[in-house]
Amino acid sequence: MATMSKTHTSFTTDGYLANLGLFGYSHLEPLILASLVSSEPLLLIGKAGTGKTQLLNRLSDKLKLEHRHYNASLLSFDDLLGFPFPDSNQESIRYLTTPSSIWGAQSLFVDEINRCKPDVQNKFFSLIHECKIQGVPLTELKFRWAAMNPVATGLSPDDLYEGCEPLDPALADRFSFIVEVPDWQD
Repeated sequence: MATMSKTHTSFTTDGYLANLGLFGYSHLEPLILASLVSSEPLLLIGKAGTGKTQLLNRLSDKLKLEHRHYNASLLSFDDLLGFPFPDSNQESIRYLTTPSSIWGAQSLFVDEINRCKPDVQNKFFSLIHECKIQGVPLTELKFRWAAMNPVATGLSPDDLYEGCEPLDPALADRFSFIVEVPDWQD
């Protein structure tokens, strides 16, 4: 990559992510870019404070995406859909959307995905894999991202994240790219 003069925006040999102010990801950049180019789901796993959330939010900002960021530990499924409301003829349900509803989103980021309730976690299967919710296609949704802290290994107290459970293997299988994010000392 060539560096342009100081009067122009430039990309350096440090990589695209470094140009977004994200450092320490250079060895992971090919996987992250492959996820973007292919629009395949990406899961980041790493300790608290390693920049997982910052990375995904900055990518959505840089790409100017209609972005939804959910904290799975606080999420109920109604937060994604909006409020169910019978239509005027009382024969079907429609959803009253909110700014945080999934409808119209181009990118979805589920933070702390392994902290959500199992019933909510199960509803992410088709959302992550098929870009559908309740069987309804989300035609504008292109990027599905998630992040989580590692599950305790029992080796040290620093490995313990209260409330983290192993991600359901079937849900983990919905992610085409699972990337372990390095800790600060790495």
